[in-house]
Amino acid sequence: MPNHCDQTVFIHGPRMMVQELYWALELKEPRFCDLVLPIPFEQSIGMTGYDWRCANWGTKWDVIEVEIDDDGLEHSDDTYPNGPVAWFTFKCWTAWAPPIPVWDKLHSLGIEVQADYEDENLHFAGEYANGEDKSWEPTALDDERWEPEEDMNLDKDIYEEEVQ
Repeated sequence: MPNHCDQTVFIHGPRMMVQELYWALELKEPRFCDLVLPIPFEQSIGMTGYDWRCANWGTKWDVIEVEIDDDGLEHSDDTYPNGPVAWFTFKCWTAWAPPIPVWDKLHSLGIEVQADYEDENLHFAGEYANGEDKSWEPTALDDERWEPEEDMNLDKDIYEEEVQ
């Protein structure tokens, strides 16, 4: 079972493109990566599809457990270089890592992507903004949510306990 990567993502850009992303995320089986970087037909079958997704999305499947912010899709008729703009925020999971190549593609299309992400086991965390990804490996001391109990034996092998 893969580690899930939690993400909070803000999307802002030309209204027509942002609306398409929003509507695709509202589907019963949300589409995000596949909408932005579609899998070529010849790659869509079996393990080659898996390999293609890992290589081109940075993750083995599209987004899951999508929660769109309560504000939903917001828009403005103010002029953007290409017309009116729209924006929204959503949370999701992907397998292993965030879909950075997908965010890069959106950025190249003139869509602003800001994201915070972290592995469910805190092996890594990061942020994406202005087309740049910055990631790091948090330590237990960096994360205020995790504090070892005083009587916790962190050197003890849990597997040995279960076997005995």
